[in-house]
Amino acid sequence: MYGERRGKGIVTSTKRNGESTEYIVFDGEKYHRIVSKKRIRRKSVSFTATDIEELKESILEDVKRRFFRKARYPSSLPEEIAFSLPDLEKIWKELAFLKIINERPFVYFDPDADGMISLLLVNEALRVNFRALTPWNLEIGNSLNPDLRAPLFLLLDVGSTPELHRGVSFLSSIAPTYIVDHHHSPTPPPVDAFNPALKDPSLSRYCTSVLTSYLVKPWVERESWVRVGAAGDRSDVIEWNKEDRRRALALELSADVFGYNLQVWKQVVEGDLWKPLWDLLLHRFEKIDEIAEKNEVEVNGLRVLVVRYPHPGFYYPHRGKVASWYQDEGEYDVVIVEELPRDQLFTVSLRSSFDVFPLLEEVKERGLARGWGHPNAVTFKTKDPSTLVGFVLGWLEREDEEKGDGDKNTAEN
Repeated sequence: MYGERRGKGIVTSTKRNGESTEYIVFDGEKYHRIVSKKRIRRKSVSFTATDIEELKESILEDVKRRFFRKARYPSSLPEEIAFSLPDLEKIWKELAFLKIINERPFVYFDPDADGMISLLLVNEALRVNFRALTPWNLEIGNSLNPDLRAPLFLLLDVGSTPELHRGVSFLSSIAPTYIVDHHHSPTPPPVDAFNPALKDPSLSRYCTSVLTSYLVKPWVERESWVRVGAAGDRSDVIEWNKEDRRRALALELSADVFGYNLQVWKQVVEGDLWKPLWDLLLHRFEKIDEIAEKNEVEVNGLRVLVVRYPHPGFYYPHRGKVASWYQDEGEYDVVIVEELPRDQLFTVSLRSSFDVFPLLEEVKERGLARGWGHPNAVTFKTKDPSTLVGFVLGWLEREDEEKGDGDKNTAEN
């Protein structure tokens, strides 16, 4: 209609209403309801009170800037970390806008209780796509699998330490990247972080699940969940009990048993599924205790326990949790845990322009290593790589006739 004010906005939802469609459009400040017989497939639209049109160009950033100008985080932080409110608000605005336009962030998380509870909290506030990510994966880029269409990346309980900065910078080159963490280490530019420990290392006791609970507080509060996350990292900023600690360890084991299933995780933190998982975990701890070599010493008045054991054949509990378990059970001041490799074997690979099968046979005959491969490419498994490499070099120094008949064959096979 002539004279009607025309605005621009983003379609956040649609619903069929007879022969018409009801569109909810957000212009950065207000929501508008338009009922039209037109079928709109793009998110960017222009509209009046009675009409709506598709826009070929995206106005997403314009709407986002308008929203950011007026949006304010509607809660507060504890006094000792109140200085971090601008950092929190920056990430909260990003998530709040995604919630409005029904877009999912891509979340990476550390798969311990602190990181898992953090993921649950964010997913409860707005649905997310997610992937577990250990520091090692982030450092070398293994299993990152970034979603190239993601509106942003959010890293929970991982990403701060300098070794990980290359991986974090890589992600930030694809989409805006944000970190919620509690490890005392600066983040690489242009990444923003909500991490009070960057200013004061003692504030690392505000573990990631506690920080995340502040981030999503305007939408969801799960105090019992946060207690489990805090118990997992032994945070002292909120009170937790022995059952919370057991739920935290059972939650970590659930990822090993059931995989990354958020519905299962909810049953662990809210229901009784933690009990059979805790029994299974105790069995694993007891198995480690059976095969472990333990040495208790006193150093400067401190009770110290040194534990060495061969790889038990399962991933969880890992060394850190084993150390915590011994500390809980024995009330030691310090626990040092060394996990020996499962097979204590080194891998040695060899590539050659000629046939090295005779070498492979000699190595196996002498008991220096196990091996397999092709005439010009073999792999060895050995407990003594230095002796093996020395033997190989000695074998290569021999006269051709001493090596066997096949060594002059080329790698044509």
